[in-house]
Amino acid sequence: MSDATTEIDPVVAEHAAIRSSVRAAAALTGHTVVLNALAAVIATYGLFANSAAVVIGAMVVAALLGPILGIGLSIAEGAPWHLARSLRALAAGTCTVFITALVVGRLHTNFAITSEILQRTSPNLSDLVIALAGGAAGTLVTTSPRISAAVVGVAIATALVPPLAAGGILLARGEFELASGAVLLACTNMLAITLSSSVVFWLSGYRRYPALDWRDVRGLLRRNALAAILLLVLGTSSSQSPTHRGAGALPSVHDHVPSREPCAAPRPATCGSPL
Repeated sequence: MSDATTEIDPVVAEHAAIRSSVRAAAALTGHTVVLNALAAVIATYGLFANSAAVVIGAMVVAALLGPILGIGLSIAEGAPWHLARSLRALAAGTCTVFITALVVGRLHTNFAITSEILQRTSPNLSDLVIALAGGAAGTLVTTSPRISAAVVGVAIATALVPPLAAGGILLARGEFELASGAVLLACTNMLAITLSSSVVFWLSGYRRYPALDWRDVRGLLRRNALAAILLLVLGTSSSQSPTHRGAGALPSVHDHVPSREPCAAPRPATCGSPL
C-alpha cells in the first residue's frame, strides 16, 4: 500500500481536532461550575457598584462559551447525544450564575438597584443583533485555530452573565416582573447565539454531508426552526415596543441626591442675591 493512500486530508484532520476541542469544552465539570459561580459573584458586585468595567471583567472568568458552541456544533451536525450533553452543561452554568446572584442579592438587600441592573431587564432589538453577531464571531474564531477565542468568549459571556445576575438580584428583592425580564433577555441571547453559531458551523463544513446537500439544508432549518421563530417574535415585539430600561423602575443611588430649586418665575431679580 502506498503512502498516498494512508495520508489524511488536512481539512478533515483539522475539523476532527476542532470538533473534539469544542465537545471537550462543552462538558460539565466541577471546574466550570466553580468558574461560573465566581463570575456571578464578581458580576453581581459589579452591578451593585454600578461599574461596567467590573461587570465586563467578570466575563473573563465565566465558562459559558464552551456549552453554547457545543450546542451550535451539535445542531449543525445533527448529533442529538452531544446536543443533550451540551444543553445539560449550559443549564447547569445558567442555574449556577442565577442562584449565586440570588444568594448574594439576599445578603445585601440594603444595596441600591443601580442603572447597570435596570439596563438588563428587557430584551430589545440591539441586544438581539449583538447576540447574533457574537455567536457568529465566536464560532468563526473557534473554527480558525490561529485566532484566540478569549475576547469573543468575553463578549458572549457579557450577553449572558449580567442579565442572569440582574435577574437573581431582582428576584431577591421581590421584583418579579423585572427579574423575569432579565431572565428573558438572557434566554433570548442564548437562542440568538446558538442559532448563529450553528449556521456558521454548518457553513464552515461541520455537517452530515461534506458537500452541499439539500437534505442537510432542510435538516438544519428544521433543527433551528423553533429558535428562529422565537427570535423573530421577540425581535419584532422588541422593535415595536418602547424600552424603559433604567427609567423610573426602582430607586437608585442617584435618586437621593437633593436637587436645587429653580428660581421662581415671578421674581425678576437674581435668586438669593439682595439688591
